[in-house]
Amino acid sequence: MAADLILIDDLEPTPNDTPPPDAPDYDSMRVPQLRAACIDQCKATGQPRSWIQLAQKEDLVQFLKSGTAPTIQTPQETAQDTPGAHEDSKPAPDIDKPAPMPGMDDTVLEMLARALRPRLDIPDRLDLDPETMRETIHAELETGFEKVIEEVQSKLDAIQRPRELVITAPPALEPISVGLAHAHLETLLRVISADLPCLMVGPLGSGKSHAGCQVADALHLQFYCRSVCDLTSEVALLGYMDAQGNYVRTLFREAYEHGGVFLLDEIDAGNPAMLLVLNSSLANHHCAFPDAMIERHADFRLIAAANTYLTGADRQYVGRNQIDAATVNRFFFLDWPYDESLEAAIIGATA
Repeated sequence: MAADLILIDDLEPTPNDTPPPDAPDYDSMRVPQLRAACIDQCKATGQPRSWIQLAQKEDLVQFLKSGTAPTIQTPQETAQDTPGAHEDSKPAPDIDKPAPMPGMDDTVLEMLARALRPRLDIPDRLDLDPETMRETIHAELETGFEKVIEEVQSKLDAIQRPRELVITAPPALEPISVGLAHAHLETLLRVISADLPCLMVGPLGSGKSHAGCQVADALHLQFYCRSVCDLTSEVALLGYMDAQGNYVRTLFREAYEHGGVFLLDEIDAGNPAMLLVLNSSLANHHCAFPDAMIERHADFRLIAAANTYLTGADRQYVGRNQIDAATVNRFFFLDWPYDESLEAAIIGATA
């Protein structure tokens, strides 16, 4: 009778089979690695994994090798099974204390102590008992937070607070306060007082137009303002003769002839050819208007405001023009960034 053939693949492996040569060496793995491997195995087999954080290294290795979860008691269960535990039990912990850290092994505690030691003055040799570690970290964190608060407060105190400028005028005029001032307002006042046309360059909402108004108040002058764009013509500055032959005046004409601070806003959005009409009024003491040649008043001051340095559009301000160098050369450039201390004082965020 012929013998039945048995395929090797049909044989069931026995418990005594030698593990494959590529099996992990669990004994040499660290506790965090063993716990991660146990969690993966529990997910694959559907076993509970709440015991993993409470297990020691030998329990983890045994589970990975045998597939049987060990029986582990929680600290509360251990305390209940200990004789005399109820008699000598301690009062309930303070609610302000942090939650206990069950199952933290020496490796995790040492890593935590090593990370916190240089910042919170934890001693070099530290008892790795979980309860002692918890109380030590809690106490040191309170001290550490106080140090951080003190350091932040010292930094805040070192920040220059916004000043309230008081301008001392000639004896015939009363001193005037312009209120909370931008950090660069004093520089702007010095430039304008020296009769130099000034160009403030800064982002939108940084207070350029308001600074122009403060300059006019400080100098006891009338304030005028005009924004320009691509469609703005020289008529907006110089005026024109109407059909009846009457001259139509402009704000620029009023400031130029009778004195005042004139703010030319958004100058980098203006037509470069149109702005060339300003050159003679800035470089000379007279300007040709449609009705007459007008001498510049001694108290005429010109301020311009822009978001760019008149070199053309950039990634943020895409609608800006490159202004002719003959106009650019007439101005003193003054950076006008955001003044965070001034903004904080305005909204009441500073002491």
